[in-house]
Amino acid sequence: MPNQLEQRIAQFTAWRENLVKSIDEFRTWQDAYGQADIELTLRIYDLVEGLRNDRIRLGFMGESAVDKIGLINALLFSDIPGGLLPLGEGCEFLCATEIFHDPSEAPYVRVLPMETRKREDSIANLRRSPVDWITMRMNPDSPESIVEATHSLMESRAVSVDEAKSLNLMNVERSGDEVMIPAWRYALINLPHPMLKSGLIALYGPGSNILSSEPEVAMRIASSSQSLLMVLGKELTPGARDVWKQFVQTSQSHKFAVLDSGAGADAAAERTVAAEFALAPEYVLSLPIKQTVASRLANSGDAAAVAAIGRLEKLNAEKLVPERQALLLNAVSREIGPLVQSARQAVAARFIACIKEMQDLTSTAGKNRNVAQDMLTRLENERKTYQKSVAAFNVTYSDLTAKGQEDRKSTRLNSSHTDISRMPSSA
Repeated sequence: MPNQLEQRIAQFTAWRENLVKSIDEFRTWQDAYGQADIELTLRIYDLVEGLRNDRIRLGFMGESAVDKIGLINALLFSDIPGGLLPLGEGCEFLCATEIFHDPSEAPYVRVLPMETRKREDSIANLRRSPVDWITMRMNPDSPESIVEATHSLMESRAVSVDEAKSLNLMNVERSGDEVMIPAWRYALINLPHPMLKSGLIALYGPGSNILSSEPEVAMRIASSSQSLLMVLGKELTPGARDVWKQFVQTSQSHKFAVLDSGAGADAAAERTVAAEFALAPEYVLSLPIKQTVASRLANSGDAAAVAAIGRLEKLNAEKLVPERQALLLNAVSREIGPLVQSARQAVAARFIACIKEMQDLTSTAGKNRNVAQDMLTRLENERKTYQKSVAAFNVTYSDLTAKGQEDRKSTRLNSSHTDISRMPSSA
């Protein structure tokens, strides 16, 4: 059974697709009845493409790789045996990872070698250079294939101190004269999973030691995510505080902090984090992360685990999705609203012109039978065209208006429900 977050994202995707359909119908109406021009057509095309490609991005940052990976697996991929991202020895070497669905390509895990750090190219530029990436195909219907492909993300290697310096990687684990570094700099996972097919993109951020060397990654996650989970341990660490101040604090995303009560986090730690991060108390949660993750992935039905993970799902479902809908609707209203109004005025002008000509026709009755007959035939044709035009316009306009009103009502109801049901977090 889909969880709250999955249900809301699926509803958001259906709403977005229906909105695109209505805008396409409006564009077709304009083409059919001579109301479109090149500039107008391009504006509507850009708007529709933006809606089609819109995605909800959920970012995970913090110190503990085990806890971040565990929460990603429990929140988003609990239907995959063991979760999607690899856990266990070596998971601390997992590089920044972007998880999404691209139907134009077969499923894959694609990695960028750490050696590319010796070049001046940004990761954004390297994404446009396929030859720099290593691609591993996987079968989404085979858990074994998924495990084999994703476990390669934990690969690491020992290099000399000089080699680490050449890669600008010094905040990493040292063993004698050698330094252990991740094998990969960035990873892309393309998987036809229900959550991802519904329009979700998950972004995993490595620890502060790597992010300090890859500020581009941290800025991308912080700036592009609509929701950011800052995953902490027992308390706020200096590394997590630095990541928050440098990258997360100014982000426009919804921000949540998760403390590990299983490691000893208590109500005092929640208050400290809320004050330090300037977050509302209900946006700072404590839960036994490892126990909750294990129970969710095992589908044990443990009531405490279900309640704990349910709080995270509920926060994201009730805050993230309605706000995204409202933002898109406002953008559509700003762009399409004037066009709809202009179309209505054009149709009204044609109607007035038709009435005037009918009045002229009446005044010619008995004076010139041939002229009257010609005008009558032409006006009858225009009347039929006008009626078809108005009918098509009214259907499209009604659809757009209904979807807008429905979304505004949904947003207000969700906001009201959240205010009424909000309870102080437990110690």
